[in-house]
Parts: sequence; C-alpha cells; structure tokens
Amino acid sequence: MSSLSEITSLQKTLNAALDAFKAELVAQNLPEPSLNTSKPHPIDEITYLPTPAMYEARRVALASLVGLDSFHCYLKFCSGS
Repeated sequence: MSSLSEITSLQKTLNAALDAFKAELVAQNLPEPSLNTSKPHPIDEITYLPTPAMYEARRVALASLVGLDSFHCYLKFCSGS
C-alpha cells in the first residue's frame, strides 16, 4: 500500500508543478512549449530570467520526474526484471 501512496504523492506534486508552470506562462503571456517547432521557446533564451514561481515550478517538476524514475528503477530491481 505504501507504493500507491508514493505514486499518488508524485502525481499530485507533478500536477501541481505543471499547473503552476502553465499559470506562469499565461501570466507572462508566453506560449506553451512545443516539440513540433524548431524555434526556441522564449524561456530558453539566455537572457530570460524566470520569476520565482516559474523557477520553483520547473524545479519541482524536474524533481518529481527524477523521483518517478527512481521509483521505476526500484520496482524494476525488486521484480528481478
């Protein structure tokens, strides 16, 4: 049952970070990032300075993905695959 709690926690954390990220995009009048274009996104520019909320949203989203990857590796290791 502990595993479900960890997955649910990661999901909630990642969803909250993505919601905050999207809200910051709207607040700054920026388009959503897309993999369907070769043009760099404005937040990728060297001169872009993220707001504290944008920085934290990106940090938490990446940390959640690392946590998910670690959890996946743990499950893979434990199952013997």
